[in-house]
Amino acid sequence: MAKIKVLALGLTLTLALLAVPAYSQVGRVEDSPHPPCNETQPGAVVAAWALPAVAAQSGHDAREARAKPLRLAAPNKVTLVTGASARLAVPPGGAEQPKQYVYVGIAAFQVPEDRTYRVVTDEGMRIDVVADGKLVEASAFGRGPNCSGKFVDFSLHAGEAMLQLVGAPYETVTVLILPR
Repeated sequence: MAKIKVLALGLTLTLALLAVPAYSQVGRVEDSPHPPCNETQPGAVVAAWALPAVAAQSGHDAREARAKPLRLAAPNKVTLVTGASARLAVPPGGAEQPKQYVYVGIAAFQVPEDRTYRVVTDEGMRIDVVADGKLVEASAFGRGPNCSGKFVDFSLHAGEAMLQLVGAPYETVTVLILPR
């Protein structure tokens, strides 16, 4: 009987010690720790990204996209369309985007000379460039300025190119196209 009383007393003390009042957390709450960011962008990209964005509109197809081309070397704040209403020039490359990311962009731009161009966005969607009716293969990709968004490099020839953005989570996205 004495053993039971000692165990009961020990259990009571343990429970009393565990019943300490909880204090609220101080500071910002984050979902999970962010991986360290070591992505760096060339100075020209960082400087251009800091410029005020110009308003731009995605087309529903290539014809509409040609009517309002994007400006090179300036951030373009592009209003996208829903994927159901868009007719892409060619099917997007890569893996399928999540179903809830329904926004798409089709935008024309002029390539002034043969060289590599960097396309930077503030969101992590699929970025394709179409030239001569075919997808252009990317030569590099990574995270955008301040480790947000995404960049993709493409080797392009002078003339017209189409930018296809697929799987954006929001109706607007900032896009910068800059020669490397």
